[in-house]
Amino acid sequence: MRSSKSLMMMNKLSLFMLVATLIWIGGTNYDDHVMAAADSTMDGEAAAAESNIWCVANYSTSDQALNDIIQYVCGQSQMDCSPIKPGGSCYEPNILYRHASFVMNRYYQVNRQPHECDFSGHAVNITWDPSCGSCYYDRKYK
Repeated sequence: MRSSKSLMMMNKLSLFMLVATLIWIGGTNYDDHVMAAADSTMDGEAAAAESNIWCVANYSTSDQALNDIIQYVCGQSQMDCSPIKPGGSCYEPNILYRHASFVMNRYYQVNRQPHECDFSGHAVNITWDPSCGSCYYDRKYK
């Protein structure tokens, strides 16, 4: 029999994963709900585990801002953006939000400073791996 604390944690984790999935596949702006769910499910150890933090676009970010971010990040000489180009492991599905999230995370992982996941307020840190299919998001890129 599971303890009430264990069941409560499972319920919070389930809510967190549902909201994360809705954001990842698209839909209404759930950014505030994700942050609230993340706050309620993260413990001190998870928050401190730097290797388990990714940087992704806010779902409410405009297409123009996402394009500008991709141009900025991919214009950096040390940044390999080939995974989001046609034939790359992160090109399909061809969704601008996912392409921008991939390059934002890569930029964040290279620089690894909290302020590097801001992009003028268009990004958010998450603690679950946004990798999907053959598209693997970096934990620490070098």
